[in-house]
Amino acid sequence: MASALHNNITMWIGGSSKTYNYNGNAYDNSGGINPNQRILRLSQNKFNLAFNKNIPVDLRGIANINDSVKYIIGGIGENQKVSNKVYKLEWK
Repeated sequence: MASALHNNITMWIGGSSKTYNYNGNAYDNSGGINPNQRILRLSQNKFNLAFNKNIPVDLRGIANINDSVKYIIGGIGENQKVSNKVYKLEWK
């Protein structure tokens, strides 16, 4: 998962609903994990969820271009497919 700020709102981007090892297999031996496709926002002590089908899991960071533009690169997509994609995230 990656984290960023936009308008003083903290956001956590990506992640999985299960804990997993570096190979993308769940620690509970239930098989491969999939992204939860979630953007979790914390504003005024309230959490809000948004979903985007393109958000991968296993993000190692985020490029902060400015307050409204961020980039994430790579990660793991559905069915444990390693991604080489670049995703531009933009808030207005």
